[in-house]
Amino acid sequence: MPTPKQVFTRAPIRLVATGAVAFALASLSTHAFAQEDRQAQSVSERNAPEFTSRPIRLGSFDLFPSLTVQADYNDNVFVLPTNEVDDVQFNIRPSLLLRKRRADRDTRLNLNANIRRYADLINENAEQFSADLRTRQGIGSGTEWRLGAGVSQNFEQRRDIEAFNEVGEPINFTDFQGNIGISQDLGPLKLSLDGRVKAVRFSGTLDLDGETFDLSFRDFETYRGVFRASFARSMNQEFYLQVTGESREFELAPFFFNGEVTGVIDRSSKGGRVEAGYRRQVTELLFLDVRAGYLTQDFDQPTLNSVDGLAFSADLLWNAPPLPSVKLTGRRQVDDNINPNLNGLVRTEAQLQVEHELMRNMFLMGRFRYADLNQIDDPTDGTQYDLMASAEYRFSRFLGLSLQAERFDRSGLFSFTQNRLRAGVTYNF
Repeated sequence: MPTPKQVFTRAPIRLVATGAVAFALASLSTHAFAQEDRQAQSVSERNAPEFTSRPIRLGSFDLFPSLTVQADYNDNVFVLPTNEVDDVQFNIRPSLLLRKRRADRDTRLNLNANIRRYADLINENAEQFSADLRTRQGIGSGTEWRLGAGVSQNFEQRRDIEAFNEVGEPINFTDFQGNIGISQDLGPLKLSLDGRVKAVRFSGTLDLDGETFDLSFRDFETYRGVFRASFARSMNQEFYLQVTGESREFELAPFFFNGEVTGVIDRSSKGGRVEAGYRRQVTELLFLDVRAGYLTQDFDQPTLNSVDGLAFSADLLWNAPPLPSVKLTGRRQVDDNINPNLNGLVRTEAQLQVEHELMRNMFLMGRFRYADLNQIDDPTDGTQYDLMASAEYRFSRFLGLSLQAERFDRSGLFSFTQNRLRAGVTYNF
């Protein structure tokens, strides 16, 4: 295992892992019953009634419980450039969706957990738990309200560029989130305003050369507001303007030089984006949503230069006849958080995903994702890609099997390669 000093010579670019990757396959358990036909759906997202889970009725509520069990071979658990260590991990993922839906409102409570156990590396064993409550009121009326709150107990994924990926055991954190939003229809003009707050609290300590650091120095809050004005005379075409403002508030963090603490640094910042966009259902088979504009991020620490420049986002979906779907996406953004020793990280990312319905109950998917990681005013930049292939087979509305193979490669910045093979079974009760 790496020495404690190495933890900070390869410190994170961003300082929190959201755990989204760890829960991604858990969503397969709700995928079957959460399907609703809508615009811009790929072949695997279309409603299939014969394979859609039926709810358990509890008064006026619908319950969708499920359980996923996975086995995952990983050839580089500690994401090291050399001397890789492999192991097999097992995941047990219970999930419960509680839903109450009427024509003008929709309320959902999602409860998820993941119990992770390794065959040999028992120090990597960890648990995740999350609860997320969302409601929409006034659906179909001129005024719609959105409210949400969530909490999750999570652990960092070593592969994420923001993680302290060389510590002896996974670092735990608690993530609190809340949001409120309102939309108002004014004929072809629609206005919406959304606010979101997020607070992350880390637990545990870290030892470096005999000195103990409380990981609370990584705690932070983010506050974000989004205003959107759109003009659409039909469902098939929309022009919109989107303005985002945010504030990121961090605790003072130790500043490290050659593995030694030489002071503290303030990673707090304020920033935003102004973008103009266009969404169109070009044909029954082709959908696009593109926007571009300007982004800026200004850091409180004088030694951290501000970031500004082009912001863009693009999504294209082509449902090629008769069954394949091709998705192409692109993004440019400033990553949420930064390394105390470095400037901001600007991520430019593109992804190509192809889906195919081999049979009514069997789906194949391939994905290639590439990202350029640019450290502002620092020559050490990086690139990364991951290549993934998967298959999902639905035996019935109750039982499904998934297989996945993936290769991940990062070079230049915290270089390593990792190969993973995963098999999972999901049962919808």
